[in-house]
Amino acid sequence: MNSRVRELFVAYLVVLLLLTFLPLDGIDRGQPVDLRLGVFRTINFAFRQGLASHQFIVLIGNIAAFVPLGIFVPLLQGRASLVRVFLIALGLSTAIELGQLAVSIAVGFAYRAADVDDVITNVFGALIGCVAFMLFRWAHGVAVRRRAAG
Repeated sequence: MNSRVRELFVAYLVVLLLLTFLPLDGIDRGQPVDLRLGVFRTINFAFRQGLASHQFIVLIGNIAAFVPLGIFVPLLQGRASLVRVFLIALGLSTAIELGQLAVSIAVGFAYRAADVDDVITNVFGALIGCVAFMLFRWAHGVAVRRRAAG
């Protein structure tokens, strides 16, 4: 199983990198390079725009994109650790944002905006995935113990 999990993890990382580095919604070459360091600024803006807004959908997408990471890390490591998932998600998300900034600087316009709120939502998504994994593992253990006892 570990070999299959590793293969799926690599596939997930490839898709994640494609999603975060390919222009899926067009490029506006007129936008200056943008580094957004205002904590919760983009998140608050998305909530103010409403649940059906493009900004809110992007916010949910940032969370959802990292949920699998929170599942893969404990599967690959053999144990669930919120701290470990937090640190790995923080590192990966920061690397992606810095990579997006580097590409934008290299091309001379905001190819992608590097945003601290993306890091926050990505890490949150990974923690959701890890908690879901832990709850599933706990519920599965309870069911196995009930079958064995009954």
